[in-house]
Amino acid sequence: MGSRRQRLWKMGTFTKLWVPYPEDDTPFSDTLSRVCRSLSIRAPMFRGRAVISDVHTVERWEIETTIEGRLVQPATDTVVYLKTYPDWEDGVVMAMQEALARIVYRYMNDIDEDSDIQHFGHRSSAGFCIRTKGNREGMTWTAIQFEDMERYAQKMEHHLRLEMKDCDLIKQILQENNLKYYEMKEQRDELDAEVVQLKTDNEKLQDETFKQQAVILALQEQCAHLVKQIPSSPPHPVTQETQIEEENNLKRKATEEGSPLYHDGAVKRR
Repeated sequence: MGSRRQRLWKMGTFTKLWVPYPEDDTPFSDTLSRVCRSLSIRAPMFRGRAVISDVHTVERWEIETTIEGRLVQPATDTVVYLKTYPDWEDGVVMAMQEALARIVYRYMNDIDEDSDIQHFGHRSSAGFCIRTKGNREGMTWTAIQFEDMERYAQKMEHHLRLEMKDCDLIKQILQENNLKYYEMKEQRDELDAEVVQLKTDNEKLQDETFKQQAVILALQEQCAHLVKQIPSSPPHPVTQETQIEEENNLKRKATEEGSPLYHDGAVKRR
């Protein structure tokens, strides 16, 4: 499947059609139509369709170029190729420029040597620029300029496609970052809600703690009050020895004072 950020594209049917015609002010349209007429071939046909990514809502245009072959002798084959462009308007102009360069190179022996179009930049059947080998001393200044401009145009097309690729990748990265941002924001909101709930629960626990502390203080005060009411030394328990000792003390006291409590050798208990 390739890279994690592999782009998925929706390719629909062709919705745009362009055929060059004379006296059109669109770049290369008038020249292309006149050259094709002089060579007894049909003008190239350009069909375009919008291509939209599933990952992000960026639109590109695929343009199919059809250069029909020549039916008269010497006959030539039809060439069809497909390339991607940033939009339809600029894309069809770039496609016409490449088609004109291919036709001029393919039929250069059939074009009048005195024609300015003879010096237009050349491209092979594969779409690569053809540069004259050597120091080009025998070429005219116009031919050299056309050749260099065609090479420059092809390099610009290459860089444009690289920039489109990088732009698509950047947009996808931004979309992924935005998705992560909203996911983290949602998690943060959930954590904030949990923090609020924990603060509420903590306040309730603090209220309960204060109430329990108040109850404990009240109990401590009651205990202190009860402690004050308790005698410092508890009474001794009455034992048999203590009781006998008390009776002897009473007998002795009665004998000494002639108390009526002592009668017939016995102590009358109260």
